Amino acid sequence: MSVYIASVMSVFKPLLYYGMRDARVDGLPILLDLLDRRPDPKRGLITISNHISTLDDPMVWGMMPFRTYLDTTKARWTLGAADILFTNRWIAPLFQNGQVIKTVRGDGIYQPAMDLALEKLNHAQWLHVFPEGRVNQSALDPSQPAQELLRFKWGISRLVLESTHEPIIVPIWLKGFDHVMPEGRRAPWKMMPRLNQRLAVTISGPINNPSASHSSDDAMSQNQLHIRDFRTRYRALLSRPDSSSGPVDYHEYTCLKDHAEAKQIRMDLASFLRSRLLASRPPS
Repeated sequence: MSVYIASVMSVFKPLLYYGMRDARVDGLPILLDLLDRRPDPKRGLITISNHISTLDDPMVWGMMPFRTYLDTTKARWTLGAADILFTNRWIAPLFQNGQVIKTVRGDGIYQPAMDLALEKLNHAQWLHVFPEGRVNQSALDPSQPAQELLRFKWGISRLVLESTHEPIIVPIWLKGFDHVMPEGRRAPWKMMPRLNQRLAVTISGPINNPSASHSSDDAMSQNQLHIRDFRTRYRALLSRPDSSSGPVDYHEYTCLKDHAEAKQIRMDLASFLRSRLLASRPPS
């Protein structure tokens, strides 16, 4: 898979840096440091970002050093819609080899794709998630009220709550990618990226890892306490005598699928993470 990923990124890396008028990336050392020297090697890494075009992934990863494409442990996993990326036997293997997990829209957060994503986190791998669940280009449509972020789907909450070890969560804010692939164009233009655009990628310090040198302020410490509180309350809902200690396999949480309090925790955590991603936006 590493050779395949490197081949794909050999196309998107030049597109990002040479096909655009400007491509500014801030905070890349934060992400590279977490990939190279995770503070706790048992913790998975989740990056979350706004989703403003169909080319956000893989184009944004053109910012990564080429060495990361040749190491599958440093290449991201992500969730991809089955009805878009896995439509036939010729296209599906391309995305599978690109570390994209086939996700069925409407099947909810307790589907095999989410289980596989949890397994990746439990093996301390890197998972990128677009928590909005779909592309949001409302900023380009003057007839619609602009929403910088849609409501987060609860899948991101399940990943944070049910992973064996609390994952490190890093917010990434994308800007300008919606101008590269604006929706609503007719064929064949809708499949062609618009060149010479201005792009910006802002990677902020981990939401919940104050021990890291780049995220030691009080706000990050409070964020970590909030997330640990969500995980503690969620775990306490399990009907097991030792739920307060020892690792819990994600399969055990299936009993909370329709639990009212568990649903509320998932909703509240999704809202909290949305607020943290919004807070990571750079000044206009």
